Amino acid sequence: MSNNKILIFYVTILEFIKKFSHEIYVIALPSMALTFQASRSEISNLSSYFLIGVFIVQFLIPILNSLLYYKQMLIIFSIIYFIGSVLVIISSSVALLKFGIFFIGIGIGHASVLSKLLVYTDNQNDESKAIVGFALIAFFSTWAPACAIYIGGYIDHLLSWRYIFVGLSIIGVFLLFMTIRINNIPQNKNKLPLYKLLNGYLYLLKNKQLIIFLSGLSVLTSGPIIFYINGIYLFKEDFKLPLFYFGHVLFILVAFNLTGKLISAKVINYITDTKLLAIYSILLFIIGITGSYFATIHYNHTMLLVMVSLYMMVLGGVISISRIFLFKQSNDYTSYMSSLISFSFSLITALATHLNAKLKLVGAISVSLPFLIISIIFLICTYIGIYHHRHIPTYN
Repeated sequence: MSNNKILIFYVTILEFIKKFSHEIYVIALPSMALTFQASRSEISNLSSYFLIGVFIVQFLIPILNSLLYYKQMLIIFSIIYFIGSVLVIISSSVALLKFGIFFIGIGIGHASVLSKLLVYTDNQNDESKAIVGFALIAFFSTWAPACAIYIGGYIDHLLSWRYIFVGLSIIGVFLLFMTIRINNIPQNKNKLPLYKLLNGYLYLLKNKQLIIFLSGLSVLTSGPIIFYINGIYLFKEDFKLPLFYFGHVLFILVAFNLTGKLISAKVINYITDTKLLAIYSILLFIIGITGSYFATIHYNHTMLLVMVSLYMMVLGGVISISRIFLFKQSNDYTSYMSSLISFSFSLITALATHLNAKLKLVGAISVSLPFLIISIIFLICTYIGIYHHRHIPTYN
């Protein structure tokens, strides 16, 4: 296997593990609540601790990039990931459980940023290889949440939720071993002093349109995580189904998400990105309204799941088009934009999951109401963002 293929294989696994690690324990939240005699809201809030860890690391990546080489960072993060998993395994309180999950988030939060930087750095002279690498990362990592929920459900059902983290600790050792063994991880290029790194972020933050739209997009991407958390209780308490069946649903949702990405790849050749985003925002609002109707006025759990599937399909299209739109605004600061997108998603999703836990929603409304609110926020941010798009000043 060529060095380039080995690197792409490595970063694909890295990105897959990041998404896998977040979702695999979500299905075991009810079991964790029983173990620690904790409330549903307290346990549901665990996801926000993982995402805060991810957010912190993604914000610091450009700074760490100026201090350490890629391989050094990857080794350190693999060790932190392993320590976090062990802390959860031995946890005897909710506080230690939260601390361990926070460490896991720190240990794997770099994946979304570094995986793409590694591929780009290694293929700067051959953009076609970089594009193939990005496509492989996106395709395989998209399946990670469904695989995680499916596997986690079976482990929790047959063994115990602690064995989920035993599995993650083994993954941490595997990741550390693989990182040490790979010799063709590219070196960092163009290391910059700290003040220049901050200037890159300041340049992007001056663009009001970018911040408004990115905020709405970040809120939108929190929808699937909230569905994973609330949907588990919906399946258990309302549908009376074993939780591993929830994994079957997620495989269907992933298929819809990939379909949305494929549709957008074709449609973007005929419609501008701003018009397509406007259309998507209206579709999401209609889906949110329809989903709320089937969750409250005319309850039908089958149609509710159909609306969730359509939401995932449109979301797939939005994410694909939004990256193009946002990178256009970044000019020569695409690496900063990549980092800004990643930690914005993590921060907003952490806040959204925390708020979701505080609301203590139950039943079908716990799925439909967040989607409706999210669709309204995205609709507003998209239209304000597109309006400001005509008045963006140029910064030199």
